[in-house]
Amino acid sequence: MNGMNKKTFTVILLAGLLFSCKQADNFENKIYFQDAQTGNTKTFSVYETPQKFPLTIASSDIVSQDTYAFLRVSEGLIDDYNKQYNTAYKLLPPTFYSLSSDTVRIEKNTAASKTVYITIKELPMGENYILPLVLAEGGGDFSVLNASGTLFMAFKPGILTPAANIRNRYLEVPQFAKNEKLKSINQLSYEARVKVHAWSTASHKISSLMGIEENFLLRFGDVNIEANQLQLAGGPYPVTSNTRFGLDTWYHVAVVYDGATIKLYVNGKEDNMVNAPRGPINLTDTWAYGFHIGFSANGRLINATISECRVWTKALSAAEINNNMCYVDPETPGLLAYWKFNEGTGAKIKDYSPNNYTTDLSGIPVWEEGVKCPGE
Repeated sequence: MNGMNKKTFTVILLAGLLFSCKQADNFENKIYFQDAQTGNTKTFSVYETPQKFPLTIASSDIVSQDTYAFLRVSEGLIDDYNKQYNTAYKLLPPTFYSLSSDTVRIEKNTAASKTVYITIKELPMGENYILPLVLAEGGGDFSVLNASGTLFMAFKPGILTPAANIRNRYLEVPQFAKNEKLKSINQLSYEARVKVHAWSTASHKISSLMGIEENFLLRFGDVNIEANQLQLAGGPYPVTSNTRFGLDTWYHVAVVYDGATIKLYVNGKEDNMVNAPRGPINLTDTWAYGFHIGFSANGRLINATISECRVWTKALSAAEINNNMCYVDPETPGLLAYWKFNEGTGAKIKDYSPNNYTTDLSGIPVWEEGVKCPGE
């Protein structure tokens, strides 16, 4: 037997059978959240209310008798969750939802419960909510599978909004150059939602998103990187994204300078960073006509649809970025300018911050209707 005698083979076979029997003796029947089998978080965008979301309990085998479980909300899990994932979820208040039942039954001779529904009654803008559900045993021969006995149901208020396709258009913000308070900014953040329709085919490969050329400019492409990579340019500390962006796909992008580092974020997650002790930034700089959206160096336009463009005189945290991709309270401290690009008509773009940097695009854009945030 290829160097193994029959006696040795028999001993190994018997040992294997004994081990298998021991494993079978220790096997326990389990119940679990069916949705938690692919991950403990389910995220939903809520565009209209009331809206129902299904929930099912399953068992690892067919049950021989009716088996019950209870659904419990565990608020104490939220802090650890937010720390682990750099989020800022708040507990979904009971006034915002209803549960069709907090007792779940798997009927005899079946392996899954009937669907329980969570109905979202309303979801105010400006916060993201989470419902941490824990499965508790309620009787029967099946115990809870620890790995899938907790389910975080995250709910984000969704927006349906117009957005501006600014191909061959740009927004100039001359008011920045007139504000002496913007000459020396110790911390600076940009945010925008963007959907690029075509990458630059020029030799420089640059599609400008927002900022000031040779100062602090968020853009796609450069001579030494791909046209579909995001880059913070200007100053001695450029940062280039690891992400390669796709066409006709919505992304939320952000750049954060905290006085010591520059970080790029894509869809709320840190993508790349560099140590950057560059000192204060001057937003009154008029190089290449100063601050623009969709323009730099006398051109380098971007062929894209944009939304939710913001400038902050503070360093946004990962949690702040992740929590506010679709909306932020205009009165939030540190918000310098907030152009939603949601007018749906004309060329005038309102600044929703208290600072009134409202200005006109260089021409009337093509307005896209019914854009979903988050996601499409």
